[in-house]
Amino acid sequence: MFLIDKSSTKKIAVIGVVLVIVIAAVCAVAFGKNDDSDALNIESVLPVYGNANGDYQIDEEDLKIVEAVVKGEKTLEEYPLADAFKDGVMDQKDIDQVKAILDKTATSVWHINQFGDEQMVAETKWPIKAAMATATPNVAVYIAMLGIGDKFKAISYGSSSPPDTLLVPEFKGMESIGGSTSIEFDNASKYVTDYGCTAILTSSNTSYMKNYEDIEKHNIDIVRIDATGVSTDDFLRSVLLTGFLFDANENVVEICKFSEKVMKDVESKIAGVTDHPIAAASNTPGSLAKASSDYSQLLVEAGAVLPDDSRFESSTVKIASADWLYDIQIDSIVSIRTGGGLGGSWYLGDFTADGIKAVFAPMSKLKAYENNQCYIIDGELPIPLRLAYAAEVLFPDLFEDGYADTLHQEFCDKFYSDVGIDISKLTFIYNVADYK
Repeated sequence: MFLIDKSSTKKIAVIGVVLVIVIAAVCAVAFGKNDDSDALNIESVLPVYGNANGDYQIDEEDLKIVEAVVKGEKTLEEYPLADAFKDGVMDQKDIDQVKAILDKTATSVWHINQFGDEQMVAETKWPIKAAMATATPNVAVYIAMLGIGDKFKAISYGSSSPPDTLLVPEFKGMESIGGSTSIEFDNASKYVTDYGCTAILTSSNTSYMKNYEDIEKHNIDIVRIDATGVSTDDFLRSVLLTGFLFDANENVVEICKFSEKVMKDVESKIAGVTDHPIAAASNTPGSLAKASSDYSQLLVEAGAVLPDDSRFESSTVKIASADWLYDIQIDSIVSIRTGGGLGGSWYLGDFTADGIKAVFAPMSKLKAYENNQCYIIDGELPIPLRLAYAAEVLFPDLFEDGYADTLHQEFCDKFYSDVGIDISKLTFIYNVADYK
């Protein structure tokens, strides 16, 4: 739950919203590696109080720092995450808190929830052994790749975007106990009673779990991750937090290593580009996403620039009612779609040609359509792979054909090995040229 002042019920934001980012910049710590070729750093912070040195885990080094701060040998100003008990006082409680985490003793931990544009301190019972989730595709992918599906006893989702049960088989047959963005307490209470659920995993989007105050009054914690964050730091921080809270440490480091490698490779390949394509994103039929959306920002991370028109700033643009679109330059359009949105599953490859044509049809009068520069890519992939596919379609001369598929296969072999996915038999980029 959100941390509340001992004397009031007012939520409190993190003092200095840049706390996590600043620590990440100065305390990136190399993790265990097999050889020099594997020498990567996780440059994001596990945003949990007790992670005193601001790296990717809580270990004996953090305990030493907390003890030093308690003794007055170091200061809380130097190590703001050392306040493990999160009460503003450095004493034995902070030492005991870190020891409890190291011993995996059930406790409560304080961590950062991303709530819209704000970073909020939250208190969560740890480790989470049973939970619920607003299992949108963006949240479900974290559950799938971390292998924590067995810890979820109930989920909610929208009928148009159910989670892919091939990746999270535990979700198969689970009825939605809410809409795409919320779970009501009356629906959740059964799972608290019958399964001991203590938390709900959801997105940082403020439209999700708007009823969080009612839920928290009933002693259910809300964990918010930046499930659609497109920067390397945002993605890794969400992986680290989810993995820690659900005690899924087996996969966390490997996921971070792989993801950082992919995202930095894309970054390095586009670093010298001077001629950036003008691109627009689409995530709903017949519309182009506004500039601030995660879909648009993914294209920016992939090396595109967004259309220079103020009408993209405030809201999504309905193509059918925006004749002005035909007169501005948009080199490429990248539609980012879930399997449910296309009527099937990306990993089963069961989309129909008519379903794909229906996505492209509203763009038919745009120049990008005429020039065969309209694409559909998978919107249920982890952000690093989504980024790789976006970069491949935007810069075919920089990223050879199959660049993203190769990385995708590596990811599946590492983290979806039980599913046995063969990417070579599937399609993850659809080009309008093939469906005219």
